[in-house]
Amino acid sequence: MLLHSHLNSRPFAQVQAYGTGVALPPLVLFQQRPWIPFILAASSCVALATRAEADPPTDPVLAKLIAESLGSRPEIASAQAQVEAMQARVSQASAWSDPQLQFGVQNDSFTSWTVGAVPISFFRIMVSQTFPWPGKNGLREARAEFAVQEGREFTSRVRLATEAEVRRSYIRLLLARGRLALTKRLETLWNKSAAAARALYEAGGGSQAEILRARLAIARLKQRELSLVSKERNQGEALNRSANRSLDAPIVTPIHLVDLAKPTVGDPQRQLSDAVERSPELLAVVASEHSADSSRDLAKRERYPDITVSAAVMPRGGPLPTMWSLAVATNLPIFATSKQNRAVDEAVALAAAARAKQETIRQLLQLRVRQRYTAATALAEMLRSYESNLLVTSRATADSALAQYEVGRGSFALVFEGLAGVLEDEDAYLQLLADAQLLAIDSLAVSLEAPALSETGSQMTGRGSGNAGAMQQVGM
Repeated sequence: MLLHSHLNSRPFAQVQAYGTGVALPPLVLFQQRPWIPFILAASSCVALATRAEADPPTDPVLAKLIAESLGSRPEIASAQAQVEAMQARVSQASAWSDPQLQFGVQNDSFTSWTVGAVPISFFRIMVSQTFPWPGKNGLREARAEFAVQEGREFTSRVRLATEAEVRRSYIRLLLARGRLALTKRLETLWNKSAAAARALYEAGGGSQAEILRARLAIARLKQRELSLVSKERNQGEALNRSANRSLDAPIVTPIHLVDLAKPTVGDPQRQLSDAVERSPELLAVVASEHSADSSRDLAKRERYPDITVSAAVMPRGGPLPTMWSLAVATNLPIFATSKQNRAVDEAVALAAAARAKQETIRQLLQLRVRQRYTAATALAEMLRSYESNLLVTSRATADSALAQYEVGRGSFALVFEGLAGVLEDEDAYLQLLADAQLLAIDSLAVSLEAPALSETGSQMTGRGSGNAGAMQQVGM
C-alpha cells in the first residue's frame, strides 16, 4: 500500500532523525516535505483497526464494576426484600385461622349475684376452632408461591437490567474515550497543518486562506473535544453510581473498544428459544397465569363451607354440677351467585389475560430477536467492509493525495480532505463497533426494547473518505 511505502521511505527517516534531535530547520523540512506531518497523523490512525485483529484481552475492570453493581445496587436490594416479604406470606396463606378462647359469665339477676345459687347462672370457658374445607389452604399456599415466583422474576429483570446498564455505560465510555483520542490526533494533525501552511506561506508558497482554514478547524475541534469530555464524564459517573462509588472516582480502562471481541451473529431461532427460556417478563406472566388458575380453583372451593367446632365448660359453683357444651357451626354460601361465582369469573378472566399477555410477549420477543439479528447482520457486514475495503481505500486515498501534492500535481485541500476522511471513517468504525456491542448486550439482557442504533448504524451504509461530512467535520 502506498501509505505503508511512505512510512518506510527516506523522507520518513528524515522525520525520525529530526524527532531524535538531529539539527534540521523546521522551515526547510516543511518546504521540502510539506506532507510529513500528515503522514505522521495518518500513521497514528493505522493502529486503530489493526489492534482489533489481535486476541481480545479480558477486562477485569468491567467484571469488577458488574460485581460491585450487583452487590450494592439499591434496586436489587429492594426487589430481594420484596421477594422475602412474599415468601413470608406463603406460610401465612396455608395456616389455619387462630382458635378462639372465650371467657364469660351468665348471671340470673341484675341486683344480686346468683352463680352457685341459681341453676342457670354459671361461668363459661369456651374454645372454638375453624377447620377449612379440604384443599382451600393448599390452593392459598400455591397462589402465594406463584406470587413469590413473580417477585423472583422481577428481581431477575432488575439484575439483568443492572448488568446491561453497566455494560452499556462501559461501552459508551470506551467509545467516548476512543473518539476523544481520535479528536486529539486530528487536533495534532491540524496543528501541524497550520505550521506547514504557515511555513509555506512564509516561503512564498501557499496562501493565507490555508492557515485560516487550519485555525478554524482547530477551534471547531476544541468544541467537539469539550462535548466528548462531557460524555466521558457522564458515562463514568453512571458507572460509579451503579457500583455505589463516589461519582468522581476515576475509572481506568485497560483496553480499547477495538480490543473487544466482535459479537457473532447467531441463529435467530436459537436466539428466540433462549429468549423465551430466559425472559423474566414471560416467566412472570406464566406464574401469573398459574396464580390465576389457583385463584379460580380456590374460588370454586369457597362454595363449600368451613366448619367451626366449639367446646365449652360451664362451672355453676356451689353444689351445682358443672355443665358442658359442644357445637358445630358452618357458614352458608347463600350469596354464591354474587360472591363466589363472581370470584371464579374474575380468576378465569385474569388467567385469560395472562395467556394473552404471554402471547404478546412471545410476539415481541420474536420481533426484537429478528430486529437485533437483522441489525447485527448488517453491522457485521459493514464492519467487514470497513476492515477489508473502506478503511484501506480511505488511507490509500489520503496516500495518493499526499503523493500528488509531493510532486506538485495536487492541492493542499485534497490532502486535507483525504486525511479528514481517514479520521472520520475511523470514527464511524468505532461507532459501529459500539453498536454491535450494544446489540449483543440487549440479547444478553433479553431486552424487550427496540434496538437503539446510532445514526451511523441505523443508516446501514458506510461513509467514504473525502465526503461532505468529513469536510464539515474539519472545517473545510
